[in-house]
Amino acid sequence: MKIAAVVLGILFSLFAVVQANDPDPLMWITLYGLTAGMSFLYAIGKPARTVTLLIGLWGLGLALYFGFRVLTMGLPLFDEEARELYGGLIVGAWMLVVYFRSGKPSES
Repeated sequence: MKIAAVVLGILFSLFAVVQANDPDPLMWITLYGLTAGMSFLYAIGKPARTVTLLIGLWGLGLALYFGFRVLTMGLPLFDEEARELYGGLIVGAWMLVVYFRSGKPSES
């Protein structure tokens, strides 16, 4: 699991870098950067459970928002907003995995 955390930390760091030309770069750079940081903290055994949970909920919230827009506007699944839906889902899913694998709240 620690190897996965390092690999995903590197990938989320790269995701943050390529957001510079996105229409809303600050939000995505922040989200991916925080996700990378929490991945690295998990890998070294220092997870911040509450922060990890909040980032995961942020990602899932974005996925719900963009998913609603994609469905109601009939956007194609490769549209910018659909890709943002996927990004939110990936962040949310990974951060929830880290949260639940990190143990009890008193261990953070």
